[in-house]
Amino acid sequence: MANFENTLFPTLEAVLQAATMPLDCVQLLNFPEVKAHAASPSRVSDYLSKLWHKGLVSRLPAENDDKDPSRWRYQWRGDRTKPTPKTTEGTPKVIADRPSMRITELGGTVTVEISDLIISIRKKPPTFSYLEGLKNG
Repeated sequence: MANFENTLFPTLEAVLQAATMPLDCVQLLNFPEVKAHAASPSRVSDYLSKLWHKGLVSRLPAENDDKDPSRWRYQWRGDRTKPTPKTTEGTPKVIADRPSMRITELGGTVTVEISDLIISIRKKPPTFSYLEGLKNG
């Protein structure tokens, strides 16, 4: 039984990270992935309590309802599971930094920043035709 229940922690973490609102143990047990690893709401409640003591979730009072005897709702504390934007470029390389002007380079674009003006200079692609560029605007 211990090996069966060890999969409950990662399952609860995944469900709570994806949730947009706090959930109680009965609501969590309604998820099929949680129900596959837990036999009762009290088992889910025990594991949620352990997650709370570890500081991974925050605990809020549950709404009083005759159908749902839960005392607490839980919400994931840390970063939510979100697709991270994939950036291939890092921070801009500072070429010159003067009180009146800043020049930076980031991936093939040079940016000149003056008090009221920003100028971005890009290298044109090798297949770029000047006349085609004028026609297309």
